[in-house]
Amino acid sequence: MPDRGKTEENRMRLMAQRRGFRLVKSQKREALVPEQGEFMIVDAVRNTVVAGRIDTTDALTLIQIEAWLNALPPPTEDSGGGEGGGRRRGSSSGRRRDG
Repeated sequence: MPDRGKTEENRMRLMAQRRGFRLVKSQKREALVPEQGEFMIVDAVRNTVVAGRIDTTDALTLIQIEAWLNALPPPTEDSGGGEGGGRRRGSSSGRRRDG
């Protein structure tokens, strides 16, 4: 059975990606609560921090990240999640589809 914390982390990463952001996790390990990481949210295009700062008191938890992302308007079809222009990884084969 997958680790619940890792599952939530992956869900938040996907949620952020759909809105054009990246989730960045601190590499620092907390001895008392190893599954509780420190996070920040980065604009995927501009590569700038938009919420939280890792290794500071401003770092975000997964619960805070979910609340922050849910406060945003829902992603539009053309927003597509940042740099990829709405394409999913590996979806461009270089061939043109006729049809």
